[in-house]
Amino acid sequence: MIDKANEAEEYTMLALRTSEGVDLSLYEKRFSAPFLKGREESIRRFVAAGLARLTDTHFALTERGFYVGNTLTAELL
Repeated sequence: MIDKANEAEEYTMLALRTSEGVDLSLYEKRFSAPFLKGREESIRRFVAAGLARLTDTHFALTERGFYVGNTLTAELL
């Protein structure tokens, strides 16, 4: 059994490998913390560079972002 911190990392890694990405509401409910907190600067840079998209409900990598997805994901963890 894994702890909540490891579970959150696993969820993030797996979700960012999908076109849907991280469901912000689900993440907050599941891990009792907002996904964006502490990641704002990285997410801003990724979105500005066209590597990710952020909506009211999801954070996901773009097609371009998938090519460097491991690097982006590592920065978010």
